[in-house]
Amino acid sequence: METKKARSSAKGIVTKKIKEISGLMTDETNVNEVIRKSAELEEAFKKFQEVHEEIHSQLEELEAIEESGNYYELVLDQVKQLQENIDLWLAGVEASRLAKSFDVNPEDSVSNIGSSSSASARARAAARKAILEAEVATLKRLHQIEEEELKLRQRKNQLKLETEMAKAGAEELAYCSSRKRDGRELTSGR
Repeated sequence: METKKARSSAKGIVTKKIKEISGLMTDETNVNEVIRKSAELEEAFKKFQEVHEEIHSQLEELEAIEESGNYYELVLDQVKQLQENIDLWLAGVEASRLAKSFDVNPEDSVSNIGSSSSASARARAAARKAILEAEVATLKRLHQIEEEELKLRQRKNQLKLETEMAKAGAEELAYCSSRKRDGRELTSGR
């Protein structure tokens, strides 16, 4: 029971870090704070994993094992999703800063505008490329998560089928045992 409380507490810390980081991501001046909090989240998740593994390794009932696995997967998905959001957010912030650094301002001299405007175009292209690269990376991670989810669903269905087969086998054994006992009672009763 104490270990379940410890796991719940560790999950609460992970959830708190996720909320803190999500709140910080509303302002692009918080890049360093988001990076620092991400490291704290990583540590908090490692602690959660340790406590979870301790609990999970002690489980014997099929339903409890499945429930524990689902609990872990839920937290893991939240952490992965946030990390994807952080990666996208950081790429967007970097692209935005790059684009802003090359914008032409009214106070720029006429002689600088030509070079500044081509530099600005290059910066916008670089920013666009960075955003697209982040989107590609996110899509790859999303596909990996979807594959993992599919594998988990398949394993879950397999487990359910095996459980049903085990139940049917046990029922059949009980029925056969009952029939044999009934048969012995009939022969001994004569």
